[in-house]
Amino acid sequence: MKKEQFQKLCARLTIIFMTVILLAAVPLPRGISKAGIQAYASVSQKRPVKPKINEKRKKVTKKKKLKKKKQSKKKQSKKKKEKSKKKKTQKTAKKGKRSSKKTSKAASNHSKGRHKNENVMSLYGDGRDFFINVGGKIADGHYDAQMSMQLLQMMDAYRQSKGLGEFYKNAVLTKAAMQRSIEITTVFDHTRPDGKPWYTVDPYVSGENIAAGYQTAVQFMSSFADSPTHNANLLNANFKTAGVAVFAEKGPYGYTYFVTQLFGR
Repeated sequence: MKKEQFQKLCARLTIIFMTVILLAAVPLPRGISKAGIQAYASVSQKRPVKPKINEKRKKVTKKKKLKKKKQSKKKQSKKKKEKSKKKKTQKTAKKGKRSSKKTSKAASNHSKGRHKNENVMSLYGDGRDFFINVGGKIADGHYDAQMSMQLLQMMDAYRQSKGLGEFYKNAVLTKAAMQRSIEITTVFDHTRPDGKPWYTVDPYVSGENIAAGYQTAVQFMSSFADSPTHNANLLNANFKTAGVAVFAEKGPYGYTYFVTQLFGR
């Protein structure tokens, strides 16, 4: 063996001997052998990982908190909605009370106004002919005020003969009767030209008699009294007010008279 090789071998042996001495001097952590030094060094460089159980618990607690928040928000929204509904119902109840008071006052005022005689003579006009469009047909004629008033007088006398009171002459019913007298020139029926029933002419109308073709008030009155249905309206004790109108429609051979009697309570 050459000197150079021997020197290298001695140097290597000294290095190995020194490392063994150093390892024996340095205390190792518990549970780690000399073979696990390298592994320990690599683990110690990382941050300690928290157990997964704690993460699950945190997730569960977060979910619970979110649910609680949602539930509390829902409860608050429900309470707000209930309060708003209560306020609305209170407002509507107040409005209903006010409206009922108004309607009751209006009804009482109307009943007071109906049950008195009104000047209806001036409503029939001056007796001059005029043109009016009724359901696409042009009617030419005038209101006969004299015959209308005669019929009212005969109606009162007829009721008195049967032990009933006179009718109150009502302007509202008189205007409605004037409207119906023109309408029956086109459609002689208790159905109006627009297809609606007769009582839609005014909300206070409770009965109607119509006739046409006669020339005098006596003839019209006798025809009403001879008809059972028309006579029932004339002698109805519940009817307190009345409105009468006679429309004289002009034709090639003179005037044709259309009569309407409306009754109210």
